[in-house]
Amino acid sequence: MFNFSLSSILKPSTIAGVNITIDGERMSFSFCVLKRQKDIIKVIKAAESGETFEELKQSIGNDIPLALSIQGKGILHKPVPKEKVIDKTNIGEIVKLTFPAIKTEEFYAQVYSFSTGSIVSLLRKDLLERILKELQDNGMQVYSVSLGPFSVNNLVPFLGQKVFNFHLSNFYFEVADREVRNSYLGTASGEFNETIRVGSEMLKIWQLVPYGAALNELLFASSNGTILSEIIQGEKSNSQQQQLLKTGSLGILLFFFCALLVNFLIYNHLNSENGILAQQVQKTEDLLKEKRDLEVEQEKNKKFFLHNGWLQGTKNSFYSDKLAATVPLQVYLTELNVSPVDDTESRVQKRLVIKSGIIQVKGTCNNSLILNEWIKRVSKYEWVLKVQDQVFTYDYKNKVGKFEFFIQLKQDV
Repeated sequence: MFNFSLSSILKPSTIAGVNITIDGERMSFSFCVLKRQKDIIKVIKAAESGETFEELKQSIGNDIPLALSIQGKGILHKPVPKEKVIDKTNIGEIVKLTFPAIKTEEFYAQVYSFSTGSIVSLLRKDLLERILKELQDNGMQVYSVSLGPFSVNNLVPFLGQKVFNFHLSNFYFEVADREVRNSYLGTASGEFNETIRVGSEMLKIWQLVPYGAALNELLFASSNGTILSEIIQGEKSNSQQQQLLKTGSLGILLFFFCALLVNFLIYNHLNSENGILAQQVQKTEDLLKEKRDLEVEQEKNKKFFLHNGWLQGTKNSFYSDKLAATVPLQVYLTELNVSPVDDTESRVQKRLVIKSGIIQVKGTCNNSLILNEWIKRVSKYEWVLKVQDQVFTYDYKNKVGKFEFFIQLKQDV
């Protein structure tokens, strides 16, 4: 089944989160460009890009929509307890309750809701419209605008820790159960080159706000903590219509391409059908030849297995368990080979020669008496014909005794 929706088509695959910090007449910018490829979102580039809109455009590039986060001087923030706004659904009512003395028509308002309350933020309309016009004049499209650093709440589920606190842009955030439970003005701490892990990526602290703003547009498209402006809505609508037109045109081209491809495949199938019959005859002949070659090879292998006793019943696990069960604590086995390779005969005959009915035992032991007692016990097993070629050497450098012996098995057991 196809999971198809119009909103998924209209969403951009690449978006730049831009943090604008206002300091009187001066502005500074930082941005983070995110790209979504199926279920993977990665940072394409991020930087602090100077103090002019021209520098911002050169850094980000063309045709990448923006998700703005504005903070600094000129923005008013005020927390509101949850119980005061629980029955208020209109932003205007919440603003009048929070800032009773202001003229609401002169400000853009944002209400960011947490589980424990809300933060009301205000910005003068003329200031925001001047910023939007500057961006428009530089050929940049704005998808959304938020006030303050609250877009960082979008990242909290990906930070890993369930409960922690942190400072960012003069705000103190309290995080519990992977969501921001409270936020209020406080003293900022830490350096801006400090990093934090978000998902599988390490981000610098200053990247959190633009990253969160861009992530909201790519994944959530939540209106919580964003400003509703006619200018922004108009730009977003135009961009979405262009995206829809582009996607529709691409769909038509894809349809005709698929039709041509199907016609080609049908023609190619019919054209090659006669050749397939000839290929099947040749393939059958090749299979018959391969069968004859395999029968010859199988006969050779059978003779080899018979010669080395590999077709007889084997009790390798039985022999190994019996030997292991009697090994003294002072003896350490390093090698146990059932039917080992005869290296000398293999070199002489220039083929693999197996010592069938033989078990090769190697190990270390510092007490030769204990080793000899164990070998005597092994030689008394009913399935052991004899123990032969015993070798014991002492490595004075490493202070360890090394031994090797061979067990010849009875053929009728």
